[in-house]
Amino acid sequence: MSLLILLYSRTGNNRVLADLIAEKTRADIAEIHPVGWYPMLRVIWQMATGRRPRVRTLQHDPDAYDRVLLIAPIWDMHVAFPMTEALRTNKAGIGSYDFVTFCGYTRDGQPDAARQELTGAIGHPPLHQMELHIGDLVPEDQREDPRKVSAKRVTQSDLVHFAAQIAQIAGWYDPA
Repeated sequence: MSLLILLYSRTGNNRVLADLIAEKTRADIAEIHPVGWYPMLRVIWQMATGRRPRVRTLQHDPDAYDRVLLIAPIWDMHVAFPMTEALRTNKAGIGSYDFVTFCGYTRDGQPDAARQELTGAIGHPPLHQMELHIGDLVPEDQREDPRKVSAKRVTQSDLVHFAAQIAQIAGWYDPA
């Protein structure tokens, strides 16, 4: 089975996850890049105004793959805007897909909101969906502080904490 990982990672946290999954599944990675500078202030402005970023053309055609794994953060209950914009412009080429996010933490209704947003962008829901929470990697007494969770940068060694979930994700693409 050919697999494309369609990735957006503003801070690099989701990139660390995508690299490991690509290694385990022999997937190609197509990284989404917004056009121009994309600081957090622009993200906040887009949340407030509903505007979306323009994104560059993908390096790989999703239509050339059997499955696509979307990896992107969730911002305030929304799949990262560069990801949803890339999906809107490439939805014809995305058949079977899954969604994984390295997000700070979850809120009530967040998985359903992400599923609905992805379904709206592509036209059908993901086969699988999983959230990994960066908040699980910070000291327990700091998990309620969004600044502490947002400041955490995931390393390859941090992924050991999520070994069972990563094995489950890789299993989605195991032909056996």
